[in-house]
Amino acid sequence: MPTTKPKQTVNKRPAKVKRATTVRPKDGMRARAFEIFQARMQTNLPGDQLSDWLQAERELDDSPESLRT
Repeated sequence: MPTTKPKQTVNKRPAKVKRATTVRPKDGMRARAFEIFQARMQTNLPGDQLSDWLQAERELDDSPESLRT
């Protein structure tokens, strides 16, 4: 009596792709941009939300913590 192998099921779902994680969380970026905004308002310097955000990004990208892997 021949033995039959069980049928193999094929997973039809594609494999999950791991997304790259950012070194700095968005909350940290948001908090730093808000700090920059507050300092700008206290000193009456010109600027806007975008410039605050971009400055926060530059600062956090240059920080030693962002260089850790």
